[in-house]
Formats: sequence, structure tokens, C-alpha cells
Amino acid sequence: MTTIPAASAALCDDCGEPLTADPRFVRWCPACGWNARPGGAPRSAGAETAVELRFLAAARTSARLRPQRDLAWLATVLVAGLVHLLTLGVTVGGVDLLVTGHLPAKAVGLVLLCVAFSLRPRLGSLRSFRRNQVTLDRDQAPAFYALLDEVADHLGARRVRTVALRPDYNAFHARLGLLQRPVLGLGLPLWETLDPRQRIALLAHEFGHGANGDARRSLWTGVAVRTLAVWSDLLTPAQMPVRNLVELIARWTVYPLMALLAHLVRRLAATVHRLTLRSGRQAEYLADAFSVRLAGTEATADLLAALTLGNSVAHVVRRRRNAQAGTPRRRGERAPRPEADTLWPELREYLASIPAEERERRLRVSELEGTAVDSGHPPTHLRLEFVRGLPPWPGELTPPDFADIDAELAAARREIARQLQ
Repeated sequence: MTTIPAASAALCDDCGEPLTADPRFVRWCPACGWNARPGGAPRSAGAETAVELRFLAAARTSARLRPQRDLAWLATVLVAGLVHLLTLGVTVGGVDLLVTGHLPAKAVGLVLLCVAFSLRPRLGSLRSFRRNQVTLDRDQAPAFYALLDEVADHLGARRVRTVALRPDYNAFHARLGLLQRPVLGLGLPLWETLDPRQRIALLAHEFGHGANGDARRSLWTGVAVRTLAVWSDLLTPAQMPVRNLVELIARWTVYPLMALLAHLVRRLAATVHRLTLRSGRQAEYLADAFSVRLAGTEATADLLAALTLGNSVAHVVRRRRNAQAGTPRRRGERAPRPEADTLWPELREYLASIPAEERERRLRVSELEGTAVDSGHPPTHLRLEFVRGLPPWPGELTPPDFADIDAELAAARREIARQLQ
């Protein structure tokens, strides 16, 4: 059981109101916000914040959240088409030189084919997805897949082919292969610390990515973005030492040209990012609206607030490792590992012990810093604002009894716990 040490009461020097008392966390003033973000001033609001606020306003006022096929979408399709044509041109040119050219031309053709191979579409596969991951197939977890199928069917999304259970505090939905078969990645540290309705909200958001029309996740655009990243890596010149005249000439001739081309490729990638940014934000807000629809307003808001607690999960894992390292033992004897099954109750207990004031502080810090789950998501505090601005809704999906699902995940829980400790 988590024991909270006593702390002496203290008042805020700025407003005179009581400071928080839990010594495990930052001492701050909930009344005026003093020391909510220790060690620095809040990030100043700039152009990026203004853009995100416009995206939020558009999501709130839009009668139809689904990303539209507007001029930005058309420009994205055209730019992606240009990237694909360049890849095709390199391939065709390499084959033509290799077949019809003389010996020097054949050498150039071979180089072009090697470049084309590097630029090949990275579509992923179920085999590579399963590699080095704890995966769970339908025959291993019928109750779990029944829940996943119910969520997918409610949203009109395709059912997933397999699920990877992971040791991170996150979740993702992806599509693999030419047929774009959907898969789900589920971080057990996040899943295990959510209540039943929050779990439904999480699944609804992830499956929402299979039904929200996000241009960034389409086969056409997604492959083009990955191809641009490969172009950038290939063209970025390595910093090699100059050891002879040939390398000196290359440094002053070839390298600048490669650097210029790499810069142009990065600018093109940035253009695609800007063109898809509004569509991507609309898709994320729509996925959150799907969470509200299936799990309810409060459960979705609680899930978003829980996303700020990831460092607490890391704290529990680190504390267990330190306790293991500090266990006295004889020379040559390995320290005993804590029981894997005890990680999840300890994790749930610690997160449940975090007081409301500390949870509120983390939300305020998230707002001050404009932090998000990752660069593909809107800032978390704006997502919360969007969800709380929707009409209150209890949720369409009644959570199942998770006892059978928990039993199906038992072996995976033990394996992930072993990975974490």
C-alpha cells in the first residue's frame, strides 16, 4: 500500500492560500498557480498556438468533422503523385540504362536501381509487425476480440487482424500491406491503469483512425511521406574526413549539391505536413468525438487527463528496479526479481494515490507547455476543451465484464512486466 508521508501546512506567498501538502509531488498553489511549473516560465503563445486554436475552433463549429476533400487535399494528392513519379522515374531509368546502355551507363543504371530499392514503398507486413512483440491473435483471446469487433462495428471501421501488447504508455492503430490490413498496438501500462469506460474510450479513439478519413494515413500519401524521409537520409552528406585530393574535391562539389537537394526534399516534406495538418487535426478531434459517442463525455475526458500520468508509470518501474538493485545478496548471487504479477496492482495503486491537486497541476503544465501525446495530435488541453465542449453524453457502449478479458491477457501481462523490470 502506498504510504503518503505527512507534510507541514504552508501558505502561498503570492495569494496566501494553502499550498498542496503531498511531499511526493511539486508543492504549488491551486488558487493562483504559483510553482505549478517549477524551473521556468510558461512557453509564450506564438504562431503555433494560434494555429492550433484555429483548428480547435474549426472542429467546434464544423457540422461535419470528417476531413474534407478541399484544395489542400488535392494539393497533397498531387505532391504525393510527384513523389511517386520520381520514384518510378528512377526505377525505369535504372532498368533502361542497365538493359540498353554501355558499361559505364550500366553501372549508373545499377546505382539507380539500388536507389529505387531504397525508395520502395514501406507498407509493412503482419509478419514484421509480430516480430519481437507480444502479439495476441483471435483464437487466443475470443472475449477480447469480441470487444474490439464491437467497437469497430459501431464506428464502421474494419476489424483488426492482430494486436500487439507493448510495454509503453500509449496505443496506436495502423494499416499494413497493400491491402492495408488494420492492426492495433496497445500499451499495457496504459490499459491496465484505466477503468472499463476509459478503456472503451481508448479503443474508440484508436479505431476511429480507421474510420475518420485521415489523409496522413492513406496509402497514397503515407507512402509518399516515408519516401521523402528516405530521400532526405540518402541525400544528407556524411561528415567524412578529408584525406586526399579526391575527397577534398567531393567536399567542395558533390557535398554542397547533395545538401541542397536534401534541403529541397525536407522543404517538400514540410509542405506535405502543412497541407495535411488541418485534415490531421480534424481527424484527431473526430476520433475523440468517437470516444465520446461510445464511452461518454466523462470517460473520454478522464482518459485524456490520464495521458499526462505517463511519467508516474516510469517512476513506479524505476522504483522497483532500484529496490531490486539495492537488495542485499551474497557475492555472485543475482538479485531476485520482484514477482511480475505484482507490477500491475502496484501501478494501479500508485496512480490512484495521486491527489486531485497533482492531476490538476499536470493538466495546467500541459496547457502552459502546449504538450501533446505526439506531433500528430493536438495539444492535450485543447482536446480536453473540445471534448468538454460537446453536448454531455453517457456513451452508447456498455463496458463488458473484463474478468474474461483480463484472464486472456494474463500471460501477456506477465511477459510485459518482465520486460519492464
